[in-house]
Amino acid sequence: MSERCIIDVEVFAVKVQVNLNDDVVKKIDSYAKAIGVSRSAVCAMWIGNAVLGVDKATETLQRVSDDMVKAMTQEEEKKKK
Repeated sequence: MSERCIIDVEVFAVKVQVNLNDDVVKKIDSYAKAIGVSRSAVCAMWIGNAVLGVDKATETLQRVSDDMVKAMTQEEEKKKK
């Protein structure tokens, strides 16, 4: 029989208020109902995923930029030789 470890973690949430038009709220409510969660949970999930997506895109663009600068520097060095 395996032992299970349960970690007690407190999650602190900050309340954020936004104003949305009625059509958007209806769509959010429809999605929330379809997956069985609250409007707040849907918004938190979508906002969280959007933020993570922006972070990932920013990191990717920075890596591409760094690689381009490195490649251009190497080409310039080759031309000097």
